[in-house]
Amino acid sequence: MGVNRSNIDQYQLRLPPGLRERIKAAAEASGRSMNTEIVFRLEESLGEASSEPAAMGTEIRRLQAENETLRWNFEVLAKELAGPAGENREEVIRLLTALRILGRNVA
Repeated sequence: MGVNRSNIDQYQLRLPPGLRERIKAAAEASGRSMNTEIVFRLEESLGEASSEPAAMGTEIRRLQAENETLRWNFEVLAKELAGPAGENREEVIRLLTALRILGRNVA
């Protein structure tokens, strides 16, 4: 659910040298925008943390675990396709190359 922007207070903020970069790094590490990171940190420090950022973190961790499981399953499948003597090795290499070209780095 989105936030009605007409009801949002805006405040111009002056930051000490280096703080913007620290906020940016923290936001990137948590998968949030800088604004969301600042609001989250302020709400957290004031004891009014929203559950939305926490839910996003939970979803990110779930997706990371799912990605890792899919990666592992793919690696097992690739080994099975290659066969015990590697007779299908070239076909597996061709498949991995095609997937990488599609931007799905799996190995």
